[in-house]
Amino acid sequence: MATRQGWGYTLAVANPKGGVGKTTTTINLGAALAEKGRKVLLADFDPQGHLTVGCGLKSLYTRSDFLLADLILRGAIDQIKAFITPAENFWVMPAHVSLIRLEDELVVQRAGESRLKRVLVPV
Repeated sequence: MATRQGWGYTLAVANPKGGVGKTTTTINLGAALAEKGRKVLLADFDPQGHLTVGCGLKSLYTRSDFLLADLILRGAIDQIKAFITPAENFWVMPAHVSLIRLEDELVVQRAGESRLKRVLVPV
């Protein structure tokens, strides 16, 4: 799914079934767009962190000082930005094991469905 934003496009690669190539497609599509000069941010919200690991960032996935779920819930954008790993036109917002509880937390919060958008737009 692609949606046009004022500053670019948001693409979501989704499928309820595992093992169909979502992560591989996302990494390769992002790399290809970056190679063409487009600015790309890959945001990994999968608690398993395969995109993060696939981009060579396994050490961020297990860091004890990067509790991504807490940072998202608090809206701590500057702290989240500190963990985004840049390459030429290609940035990765890594996943973290703490994301396992994020969905449950967002469901019970008022306006929880818009919290991710409020965090991602400034990033």
